[in-house]
Amino acid sequence: MQDDFASFFAGLDKMQLKEVKVASFASSDKEYPHFCGSTDIIVKRAKELGAAIITESLKLEGDGTYAGEEIESNLSDILKAL
Repeated sequence: MQDDFASFFAGLDKMQLKEVKVASFASSDKEYPHFCGSTDIIVKRAKELGAAIITESLKLEGDGTYAGEEIESNLSDILKAL
């Protein structure tokens, strides 16, 4: 887990996520053994805390420059769920 992510993750327990709609996204390098693994960790913990996951996690290669359609589709799913 990245250092800058650890403090956010530790704070999830303090958030009142019961029935809160949650979506998760990340960008990473596909060569990394746990490609965008933070999204899986966030979703798992959010579910444990009672959150409603509204779409599958969006996992992007690099900075997402070439993922316009994938990003648009994910955002569309999120907006429909709100």
